[in-house]
Amino acid sequence: MPVALPASQLPPNYREVEYWRITASRKRVVLANLLAIALLPVFIGLSLWAMHIAGVSLDGLILTVPLILLAGLAVIFIHEGVHALGVLVFGVKPRFGILWKALAFYTTMPGWVFKRWAYWVILLAPLVVLSGVLPLMASFLPGEFWRSLIALMMVLNGAGSAGDLILAVLLLRYPPCAYVADEKDGMRIFLPAD
Repeated sequence: MPVALPASQLPPNYREVEYWRITASRKRVVLANLLAIALLPVFIGLSLWAMHIAGVSLDGLILTVPLILLAGLAVIFIHEGVHALGVLVFGVKPRFGILWKALAFYTTMPGWVFKRWAYWVILLAPLVVLSGVLPLMASFLPGEFWRSLIALMMVLNGAGSAGDLILAVLLLRYPPCAYVADEKDGMRIFLPAD
């Protein structure tokens, strides 16, 4: 079976078994945002550790509101860009948008389904790739400004991956034969009817 295919070409025995949407309830949106906040201290620790491992001095890190806003804006574009690269690897053209109900940016692939493992790659690519690349970038870019910006980007990328992590964990309930259709506010799961 192909890794990615148009939803109209799903095998005839596949049926939708779940449509999980973050916007299905206010509770889900609140819990996702609370998870992002809870992840902040975890990713502060992990980011500082990764910077230390990369040989980046942690002395003189700057923390200002403009720098936090700049890091947040940069990480939104880079995070969604890495999702898009993951989608492109599987031969599908991504689309971008903002989900105002959840205060979230998204990359989606309307009309396509992916094998479960491929969807995991797309979901987790920004967290994994940026957690490795950003500390290396900090080791090559001199100055407190760049080190501080990159450290903030690492923290915000980790916390901002809360929605991706929720979907990745939910996918654990389904067998490897599952196909997943990305939706701007969640995902649809397809399994064989047999």
